Amino acid sequence: MAEPQDWGCDAAVAPDRLLDEGAGLPSVPVAPEHVDPEQPAYLQFGSGTTGGDAALRGIIVSHGNLAANVAQIRATFTRPGDVRCVTWLPPFHDMGLVGGLLTPLAHGLEIVVLEPEAFMRRPKLWLEAISAGGTTVSGGPCFAYAHCLRGVPEGSVAGLDLSHWRLAFCGAEPIRRGVLNDFARRFAGQGFAPEAFLPCYGLAEATLLVSAGALRSGTGVVPVGSPAPGCEIRLAPHPAAPEGSGEILVRGPQVSRLRWDADSAGIVPATNDLTADGWLRTGDAGRIVDGALCVEDRLKDVVILNGVNIAAAQIEALAAVHAPGAVAAFGAGIPEKLHVAVELPGRDLGGPQEAAVCAAVSGAIYSATGLVARILTVTRGSLPRTSSGKIRRAAARQTVLQQVNTPERAEAEAQ
Repeated sequence: MAEPQDWGCDAAVAPDRLLDEGAGLPSVPVAPEHVDPEQPAYLQFGSGTTGGDAALRGIIVSHGNLAANVAQIRATFTRPGDVRCVTWLPPFHDMGLVGGLLTPLAHGLEIVVLEPEAFMRRPKLWLEAISAGGTTVSGGPCFAYAHCLRGVPEGSVAGLDLSHWRLAFCGAEPIRRGVLNDFARRFAGQGFAPEAFLPCYGLAEATLLVSAGALRSGTGVVPVGSPAPGCEIRLAPHPAAPEGSGEILVRGPQVSRLRWDADSAGIVPATNDLTADGWLRTGDAGRIVDGALCVEDRLKDVVILNGVNIAAAQIEALAAVHAPGAVAAFGAGIPEKLHVAVELPGRDLGGPQEAAVCAAVSGAIYSATGLVARILTVTRGSLPRTSSGKIRRAAARQTVLQQVNTPERAEAEAQ
């Protein structure tokens, strides 16, 4: 394994060296210990797809849930040859803990761990670690690939070798096809192959992974593959789902069946999230296209315009092509009208760049959908986010309408 380098990490050590006192690491017990699979492994708090934006959701992941999903991830991510991993994902997030740390460790794989802050400060560190170690598996949310496009100058990539990177997973937030295509083009000269991309779908209530599959060509929503081994997916009718789609239901051994009740400070059954026969109501809208799952949006964030359900994620994808920062689409007013909040650097607010961005965003939305959107600009970083960085649309709606003097502001305050 490559020697540790200045990648923002203290050490890069193979799992089989954890007991090697010569490596300067403390010894740890290795004798297997029987654990009841029904017992809690950990408690995870998150906004979740089935809860409100402001509500913390206590999800109890059992040892059985965890063991099942770790095995599902390894089976789904298997590729011929040696497996070497790099992760910068924060371990307080399920993708970072289960996907980035526990799965490689459980299967004795080599892993380099970077500090999340180091990646955010200098995204090239991630690519350098992949290049130097001959890494085969690494990934993250879609914003990580976009961060590399913004933060890694084209003239600085000559020394990178990404030809060993056989699996670049992408999930945890809406996946932008344009971002993945641009990343593949930018780093093609360094050996990165677009076939390495593995779009994924999962949620904390299902430990982590639900489905994954190879990146397919096309337009619109990026398919996130087929269910992981032992997992089932089906769609159920839902009044808020866009036409032709339904609520995504998931069943499998990785699905958590317990919750933490904050009022009683105790563990309770997840009766509000599960059907009588054990299907998890994800709160996400999706459809099946050619055998692959396509996730469209959170049902609670669907915008209803003239009786038609519109996925906010679809509008945001159109806006993101022309926006320099994050975007959030939501409905406001009576009758409901489409609004899109766009983050801009403070220096651009009130200037010609703001007008140009607003015109480009509104034009792209109208050209693709025929919808007229009101574009509202806010300072970069001001849209509320979850702990994993996703935009909290309901909170963003309230925040933006309070900051901007619009006719909808009075209506929002009255609701």
